[in-house]
Amino acid sequence: MTSEKKCSVCDGVIAAARKLFARYGHAKTSVEEIAREAGLSKATVYNYFSNKESVVAGVIEYERKALIAKLSQAVEDAGDPVQALRAFFLTRFRQVRKHQHEYRAGREEYRRHMPQVFRAIERNRREERRIIEGVLQAGIEAGVFHPVKDAGITADVLFTAILGLTFPLFGKTVPRSAEERVEELISLFLTGLCSDRERKRLLKEEQQ
Repeated sequence: MTSEKKCSVCDGVIAAARKLFARYGHAKTSVEEIAREAGLSKATVYNYFSNKESVVAGVIEYERKALIAKLSQAVEDAGDPVQALRAFFLTRFRQVRKHQHEYRAGREEYRRHMPQVFRAIERNRREERRIIEGVLQAGIEAGVFHPVKDAGITADVLFTAILGLTFPLFGKTVPRSAEERVEELISLFLTGLCSDRERKRLLKEEQQ
């Protein structure tokens, strides 16, 4: 079997699983039902996935890659580094909220797969940090952002902060005010808490 056909089969299984998991949850969805939804035999599904857990892992990986693609596109479409940083944070929050809504039937069941979820988050941390770091570097070069000692560390700090606001994916429903909090966090990142006078004083101290 060619790799293209293999990818097509796997994509079909993942698409079917995502649809059923969102509607019924993981526990109430069988491999046989996934196969039927994908238009395949159960034996064919087992040729590519050893069990339902591996299908769940495939769905988590799909969602991980889809998020990175959305974030990369949002940053690419932004007009400047400031808008790129804002687009990154808001896109991430909105995608997490959308994901929460889509998978509300299986939200509690996802807790059983938290180790896989955390591994996906760690993989995304590296890629998201790379995206943010690129935005910071572009902003510094353009004179839009203040030079930082280590753009990588700053990117990690920003990612950790936004993760703290958007992680309630598997907990309670995200309140409407959550997006306002994200907006406020973005404003703090971009403008800081200090007045212009105090900022100048701090910058002068850094340069000494």
